[in-house]
This record gives sequence, structure tokens and C-alpha cells, in this order.
Amino acid sequence: YTKLIQFCQGGDNPFGYIMDQWTAKSINLLTGVSMVVVNSANRVVPTNDANVYEHFCAAIDTFALEIGVDGHEFEKRIFSYGAQGRRPRGPWRQRVVDCWQAG
Repeated sequence: YTKLIQFCQGGDNPFGYIMDQWTAKSINLLTGVSMVVVNSANRVVPTNDANVYEHFCAAIDTFALEIGVDGHEFEKRIFSYGAQGRRPRGPWRQRVVDCWQAG
């Protein structure tokens, strides 16, 4: 549902971010807290409720502010890019994979 929140919002100050496996794992890694529950199949589980989503969005906004970008730019950076087709994983996504496997 977070993709709907992201893509259906309007106005000059959009709110909400996509909480998928890559952004959730990234926020968990950056905060050092298992804020968003991700299962062994690498899926964000449905038990993550509105409170979890609010904390997730707040964390994105906080990190974005710290590095001087808006939340949507930060979200894109932690999403990175993946090993689909001929394009290798981006450095951040590879870091997330490495840390997730080690943990």
C-alpha cells in the first residue's frame, strides 16, 4: 500500500515513502534498530502497522535533513538500483545485501 501512498499523493509537499524490502532494510541498517519487520523471503510483513510506517517516514526525513536533501531524494538513494538484467547492483544496495546476509 505504501506505493499507492507515494504515487497517488499530490500537492507541492508530498508525504510518505515507499516501504519495500530495500528501503526498509536500509532504514533498519542505518538506525541499528529492526524498525520494519522483513521476513526471510525478503518481504515487508503486513504486521508493520501505521505506527511503524510513521517511524519509517520520520527516519527518512531525519537522514535526509542530515545530508541536506529532501526525503524523496534520500528515499531514491537508499533504494539504489538492483541486479536486474545487465545492470549490477548499486554500491548501497550491495552493502545492504552484504549486511543483511551477515546479520
